[in-house]
Amino acid sequence: MLSSTDLKKLIDDALGGETPVGRPSDRDWDSLDQLEITTHLHDELGDRVNEIEGLNSFETFDQLVSILRAEGFVE
Repeated sequence: MLSSTDLKKLIDDALGGETPVGRPSDRDWDSLDQLEITTHLHDELGDRVNEIEGLNSFETFDQLVSILRAEGFVE
């Protein structure tokens, strides 16, 4: 199980790390960002990630945390 802080770090790593304009986890994401995040989640959490409803429709960190918390992946 990940903490929200660990999830934020995983997302920042998935999207190239912090830049001068801020952290990737602090902005809205497009479909390519979602794919990168989902791929990294799969690598970190395993095949169960593929079964999570809603992973094709999140656009913000808060939405993703909510989805993953409901599935028991985030504390």
